[in-house]
Amino acid sequence: MKPKRAKRYERLRDAVVIRRACDMISIGGTLSDVCAMLALKLDNVKDALKQPDHPFSVAYVRANAEGKQYFLRSIRSGAAGDWRAAAWWLERRYPKTWAERTGEAVPIEVRFAVPANTKRGTELPVKRRGPGVHRVELTTEE
Repeated sequence: MKPKRAKRYERLRDAVVIRRACDMISIGGTLSDVCAMLALKLDNVKDALKQPDHPFSVAYVRANAEGKQYFLRSIRSGAAGDWRAAAWWLERRYPKTWAERTGEAVPIEVRFAVPANTKRGTELPVKRRGPGVHRVELTTEE
């Protein structure tokens, strides 16, 4: 009679189960999806993944790497014809430099000549490249 623990992982050593699980993982499937599809217990799968030499764990790591490689190639080939694919990749690969910033204040420094007799709090007309004249309140550090 086999110990209970060995029976618990028996299906996770079956080559057919491993192949079907890895097929799903490599296209972006989650462990929950794999367990539902193959009638496996999620806890058993997670326990197997904690063992680096377990056949399922080895295959899982490889399937994840193959899936990443496939999707990266897809994005890269799409970037050749569409700038948005390249921008998407840059935003995610280098978020500090390329990620879209929303609601974030960008510090700017504006310098222009102010007449000597101008009092603090006076609104001054400032010409910009766009149409119209924009007013800026003069504030000075004391």
